[in-house]
Amino acid sequence: MKSLSSALTLPLPGPIVGLLLLLLGFKLWPALFTLMARHIPALLSHLALLFLPATVGIMVSYRLLDGYWPAVITAVIVSTVLSLLAGILVFRYADKQR
Repeated sequence: MKSLSSALTLPLPGPIVGLLLLLLGFKLWPALFTLMARHIPALLSHLALLFLPATVGIMVSYRLLDGYWPAVITAVIVSTVLSLLAGILVFRYADKQR
């Protein structure tokens, strides 16, 4: 999803794009939910893994970020909130389909 985000020059992290595409897929093709229903609990239980790439990137490039910490912290907070909201939307939609 990172490559799709980069190709479309979206200011969103790849995991957010992936969750939004999953939500869009559920909306457009209700049968997709039926196919994915048994996998949804596993996806939700591993939701925290979506935060690892950003965290590792910060740890590896912390010297390059000197002077940009307010922007980095803001981006981390905003992307965390967006990730949680996307996860909530997917969960609510999945819960309604049961």
